[in-house]
Amino acid sequence: MTDRPAGDFLTVDEVARLRQITPAAVRAQLRAGTLPGEQVLQGQRTVWRIPASAVRRPEGEPARRPAPNPAPPAQPVRPSPAPTARVEALEAEVRRLRRQLAALSDAHRRLLDTVTAGLADDRV
Repeated sequence: MTDRPAGDFLTVDEVARLRQITPAAVRAQLRAGTLPGEQVLQGQRTVWRIPASAVRRPEGEPARRPAPNPAPPAQPVRPSPAPTARVEALEAEVRRLRRQLAALSDAHRRLLDTVTAGLADDRV
């Protein structure tokens, strides 16, 4: 897969090109530990170094082809679990704020009605 010696390292971008995936996917694999690598300081920023041997294809293994689009899941989607206390508290706060907004909107409408009625009385 690469012409480098076994002790060499690859960058995230190089691995992404070789595996035909995005650099973000490579970083996710590194963070998850499914791809070996180490972070090193390069100048003032930290970069990943991935051992070239971890990216090489074993001899005789065919080149990886992109996977076809997966079929939709055969199982029905499960309902979400019961809301947590924090979610319930936030929903209650939203309901309270909506009631407050409705009351303010109603007060604003009555004020506008009063002002426009007073303007109509002044014209007569």
